[in-house]
Amino acid sequence: MSPESAEIGIKGAAFYSLLAAIEQQEGKDVLAQILARLPKEQETALRAKSLLVNRFHPIGGYRALVHAVADEIDDAAVRRLSAGAVERDMNTLYRAVLRALSANTVFGQTARLFGLFYEGGVVEVLERRPGFGCVRYSGCHGFDAMVWNDYAGGSECILALSGAKGITIDIIEGGVGPTMLAEYRWNA
Repeated sequence: MSPESAEIGIKGAAFYSLLAAIEQQEGKDVLAQILARLPKEQETALRAKSLLVNRFHPIGGYRALVHAVADEIDDAAVRRLSAGAVERDMNTLYRAVLRALSANTVFGQTARLFGLFYEGGVVEVLERRPGFGCVRYSGCHGFDAMVWNDYAGGSECILALSGAKGITIDIIEGGVGPTMLAEYRWNA
């Protein structure tokens, strides 16, 4: 695989946050069933908590995890649980900052926020005005429809924490591979 098409990385913390959200919202039995759906090596690593939280890991492992969630529960659960994971991760300092900023200001930081969790990919905010934004994501090799679904859940959560209501994300192009053009709408 060429460097331009190598899978991007995702922070180890994302794995553990999603697992915590699954356990909190769905229970230990469902979490165990989801882990059992993973390749044995990944299941063992996650159970042993051997992934480093601040290190980037290939997105393929995370992709397998969100697919296991979808297979065990459903596609909507991936989005809901991702939002729960992001909300859980927002400590009081981040919550205070998000609440102090408008959703429009937070949306303007989409590329910076993406970079906190992912290594690689390009994020361009093409348009931003109160209640609306358009973003082009490219080079997100390893993303598929389910990973984008997970990403959307986290994005909705961050906008909601900044006071946005009635959030919708419409995929205009892509959203099934390494690129996506999306329009975000919200009420302040």
